[in-house]
Amino acid sequence: YVRLGDSMQVTLAFSPDICTTFDGELTVRYENGQGTRVHLHGAAEDLNVCIDNPICELDSAYITLTSTRTVKIVNDADTPVKFEWKGFASLEDDIAERARLAAELDRP
Repeated sequence: YVRLGDSMQVTLAFSPDICTTFDGELTVRYENGQGTRVHLHGAAEDLNVCIDNPICELDSAYITLTSTRTVKIVNDADTPVKFEWKGFASLEDDIAERARLAAELDRP
């Protein structure tokens, strides 16, 4: 709650999964049931970020041995980029695999 005469700062995070524009509303409800709305708009764009070599094959390794290769991520954009490695090419495939694994864990 925000007491009478006080204010509160709220931070909204925007983390899109695809490149497109997004529109929505944020509704703030008062204790009496009334509310006010704030229009939200965000856009996700491709940046000039790439991997120097799209194929990375590792040499065979045996038990207790390690095979390594270096991959270089090149960011030619003017914006810092957060990245993570995924096991699947698309978000949909990743979600489907997670659902399949969760269903497997729920089996008796």
